Amino acid sequence: MGDEGPASGHGLSQRIPPARRLPVDPDRPGSTGASTPDQARSHTTPHRARSRPVLFHPVTLAVIALGGAAGTLGRVELTRLIPTTANGFPWPTFAANLTGAFVLGLVIVLVLDRLPPTRYVRPLIGTGFCGGLTTFSTLVVEIDLLVKAGHLPLALEYLAATLAAGMVAVWAGMALARLAAAGRSPRP
Repeated sequence: MGDEGPASGHGLSQRIPPARRLPVDPDRPGSTGASTPDQARSHTTPHRARSRPVLFHPVTLAVIALGGAAGTLGRVELTRLIPTTANGFPWPTFAANLTGAFVLGLVIVLVLDRLPPTRYVRPLIGTGFCGGLTTFSTLVVEIDLLVKAGHLPLALEYLAATLAAGMVAVWAGMALARLAAAGRSPRP
């Protein structure tokens, strides 16, 4: 039982360099960053382990709504600034989704690795702002409209470009956050 190889998943964090590890979510039970179950249990209190999760917190919901309103206004401004052509590439939605992906990558690393623990930054920016700024439904509608207008190759290019550039944007946001905080020590 003392052998904790790849099959068990334990010890994996010791083999992955710190720069390649995903951030630990301090709000999720069992996500303490501990590498063994015994270490994970030592970070939880018996009272917290037995308590029921809070389904919603009014202040957190208000913070998410505030961020969502700001993100939605940002998307509206992008549609005003970036012209769209009939049966052309949907640049405003593409720009909004890439911006949201970049901001999400940046925020996740900063909030989980570098900033002191906080309850409201991630819901404000990650859930609210990025949720209001990005739009999967508009992406799908625009792809559908391009296909119905006979622009199947453009629709496929739009889908592929959104997925690929979105992953690059998340990576770039995470890399920028790590680069900006390289000289500073991570939060305790």
